[in-house]
Formats: sequence, structure tokens, C-alpha cells
Amino acid sequence: MSQLAVDGTVNEVASALVGTSCNLGIVPAGSGNGLARQLRIPLQLREALEVINTHKIKIIDAGKANGRYFFCTCGTGFDASVGKDFARENKRGMIVMLKLLLINIFITAPKSYILKIENKKVNLKAFLVTFANSGQFGNNAYIAPHAVIDDGQLDLCILSPFPTASTVELGMRLFFKNIDQSPYLEVMRIRRQALSGKADGK
Repeated sequence: MSQLAVDGTVNEVASALVGTSCNLGIVPAGSGNGLARQLRIPLQLREALEVINTHKIKIIDAGKANGRYFFCTCGTGFDASVGKDFARENKRGMIVMLKLLLINIFITAPKSYILKIENKKVNLKAFLVTFANSGQFGNNAYIAPHAVIDDGQLDLCILSPFPTASTVELGMRLFFKNIDQSPYLEVMRIRRQALSGKADGK
């Protein structure tokens, strides 16, 4: 995909450790802290360090897209647009994220994709397509509430075009951890998948 959004700083460090015997300790200091939240690591410095000092090791899955590893989510469409704009911002935090969400919700158009599933090609149009290893983007915004980070599978989340009137409801569902109950979101549990944008870009 030409535009792809993956996790942030922790992703870069964790990617370098894949396949090694080194363990990763996380002290949450980011803007979303998606992986830390998923692993129930406290956001306070002292408590996070105490978790590291317990030496409890958890092996988790790593997804891979376009040659890059990801550990929380990887997506294209709306979430990729928000992620790209967020990376350009000088400031971080929920207020900045909400601003970008509101801007992109109105300027991002659904795109056409080709999805290959078990030697079958499926043409689809989606507002976003997200591969989720963990349940959330970060900041407790859950795109795949039932994703399991160490089950050897990913949750493929496809958000179909939806009416403007459903925008607020979908946003609330992200934070109420029930967006999977929306008729506009389809979630599939997968191990391997191929996704490409259609040449017409529509």
C-alpha cells in the first residue's frame, strides 16, 4: 500500500529485537501508548519500572506489512491519514488527536481494494482497513476489541462506507469498546492476507 500507518517509537525498537534473545521493557511515555495499554503496563513511571523489575516475560505476536513489523495495528485509509498527519504535528496529546480525527473524517474518501483470501480475490470499498494484533490504536480507542496479542492471528478490520449521521456513533463505539457491533465494521481472524489498492484509486 502506498500509505500505511504502523505503531510509533516502541514499534521501531521492538522491530529491531524480533528474532533475538533480547527482551523489551516498556516505560509508557508516548502519545497513545497502545501496546503498553494492551499489556496492562501502568502509565505512571514508578509503576511501569516496578513491572519491569518483576522480570515477567510475555511473548507476543508480530505482524508484518510492506516489510515492516508492527505489534499493535497497521492500517490504510482513514487511520493511515490520521497517523501521517499526527507524525507531522509538533505537539502530541489527545486534543491534537481529536482535532486530526475530526478533520480527516470529512476529507478522507473510501478507497477500493483487492483482498486475497485463500486464493480468492475480493473487491471491496472501505473507509479503513486495519490489521490488528492488539485491540486498540492507543488512548483506549478499540478497533478490534477481541484481538488477542499472542494467539498467532491478526484481526482484519474493514470499515465500510457509512452515512455521515453515523460518524458520532462510530467514534463513541471506538471508546466504548464495541465498534465490532456496528453493521459497518467487519472483523475477520486471519494468519496471512494480501491487500492491494486498485489501480483506479477510487
